[in-house]
Amino acid sequence: MDLLHGQLAEIVEADVAAEVDNVTTFGTLYRAVAEAAGRTTDLPDLGDVEPRPRLTEAWFCCAEPTDIQFASVAGSEPVA
Repeated sequence: MDLLHGQLAEIVEADVAAEVDNVTTFGTLYRAVAEAAGRTTDLPDLGDVEPRPRLTEAWFCCAEPTDIQFASVAGSEPVA
């Protein structure tokens, strides 16, 4: 689980930095979790998912800060 957590965090951070849309990021995360569980990686039909409301404040995801968030507080570059 720790390894999977690290992989998912890397996917999210890279996609945020590359400004990848949320639906594409969700698909990438879904496939990573499915592969780790030894299941099919076909993304189910999500139907119409755009536009969808979302939180814009940074605080809602800070239960476990990312390297990007740590770096912004420390005033340095994120750990690669």
